[in-house]
Amino acid sequence: MQSQQFSLAAGAGVRYANVLDSVFGLDPDQVGALAVEASGPELLAMSRTYNLPSAKVAGTFGQELPGIPADMLIASGVKYDELTDTATNVRDAAVVPLAVMAVLLLLVTTILGWWRPVLRDHVGAPRIWRWIAMLWVVAIVVGLDYSRIAKLDSSFILWAAVAGVLVGFSEETAYRGLAVTAFRSGYGENRVWLFSTLLFMYLHAFNFVAGQDLGPTLFQLVFTFVMGSVLYAIRRSTGTLIVPMILHGAWDFMSFTGSSKAFKNPAELVDPRAFSVSMLALVVMAVLFLVGFRTAFPNNAETSSVVE
Repeated sequence: MQSQQFSLAAGAGVRYANVLDSVFGLDPDQVGALAVEASGPELLAMSRTYNLPSAKVAGTFGQELPGIPADMLIASGVKYDELTDTATNVRDAAVVPLAVMAVLLLLVTTILGWWRPVLRDHVGAPRIWRWIAMLWVVAIVVGLDYSRIAKLDSSFILWAAVAGVLVGFSEETAYRGLAVTAFRSGYGENRVWLFSTLLFMYLHAFNFVAGQDLGPTLFQLVFTFVMGSVLYAIRRSTGTLIVPMILHGAWDFMSFTGSSKAFKNPAELVDPRAFSVSMLALVVMAVLFLVGFRTAFPNNAETSSVVE
């Protein structure tokens, strides 16, 4: 959230005893980070945070920092809606953090010794769910904008492919892998699907913080809930997490290349086409998921059971 603007004369200062309350109107026990945006580099901001009175060790700590001009706040970052503008953007804002995430997931899964339950699925699925993976493949084959890809810079295609692989591995390992495995230890399969899919959906809410407008973010939350449900069904119907990894990565590669502006010849830049066929296919996949829903989740049993 953002406060109102404050104006200070040269050499003047102002003090707020409780910033959260007096500046932002927040109730006690709120948590967050504070950023000070200034119209020039001359502003100095001081902060002093008090420990809770009930804490055993009393005291304060504070720091002094210069105000940051607005045009410097994201000088080294990439806004979400600029992610696919250049190969460098994809590398810095997608590949690098996803690579770090992938390494962490490899370590966590290895330490837990969960590779078998993460990669293999024993629960089974309704027969109708077996069509979902095939429809996903059709959506990718038809949805890829081959003429646009041919005009893209080769370095962008390379980084987009790497990003797609990392997205597929990282997000599927985290949400359809580790999360599903963890939830299955204490919940019935209906809650396993719901909780793991909600986690996947909430991940994409951070795109709003990264610069995406509220409207597109809300649409993306609905989209990712549907997509997460479909990928969960693919895991169960194929018996392995490898297939969702591949299909998820291919979808994101299609998305990256379909919206990119990294043309070899900027004069050939055209607006991206709508993924109408792919989106229609996703709607059909969602319908198949719902058709098989009652068979996949026959009751509210506390533990998962095989469904054929």
